[in-house]
Amino acid sequence: MARLVDSALYAAAALGVAYSLGLEYSSYYTPSAPAFWLPMVVLEALFLSRLGTTPGKWLMGIRLASLLGSPRISFGRALLRSALVFFLGTGLMMFPVGLVMMLFSYWSLRSRGICLWDARATTLPVQPAKSGAGRFAGAAITIYLALTAAGLFMQPWIPTMLDEVEKQSPDAARQLRELMQFQLPGTQQGNTPTIPQPKE
Repeated sequence: MARLVDSALYAAAALGVAYSLGLEYSSYYTPSAPAFWLPMVVLEALFLSRLGTTPGKWLMGIRLASLLGSPRISFGRALLRSALVFFLGTGLMMFPVGLVMMLFSYWSLRSRGICLWDARATTLPVQPAKSGAGRFAGAAITIYLALTAAGLFMQPWIPTMLDEVEKQSPDAARQLRELMQFQLPGTQQGNTPTIPQPKE
């Protein structure tokens, strides 16, 4: 849940920056591309080395402790951990590779008591108290709001994204367009409204 919160917040922030800069659509900086998530690896390492936690971990009452007894985790160790999580824990955020790697990580944690990235970085997540319903509710609300914002920031790219989908599968693009159609005052049924572009 903590990682879902961090991922949703990062996606909203990254897409918000792209929206504010008026960047044109590119498949390299959409959430479906592994390159989109690479800056999150560095940001997560910064949070862990400076604060010992991330927004998602903080929300769930988790902090990262050092197995070496040092009060703080170095940026290098935090970066190693974040990179290993990105490659081995989430499978580069690619479906279905990510799902397989998450299941493997869960099996590794259950059988060994520690994940590979924590063993290599000599770190250990610590949760003093179990997460209650309030923490899970807060996490769910945060994820919802962040993903809603991310979707709004991606609106200017939707026409181009649909064109890209149509090149691969015209039927899929047609179905997506039908799902996106809705009726506004002064428009005819079946017309897709114009998506607002960011102001310069």
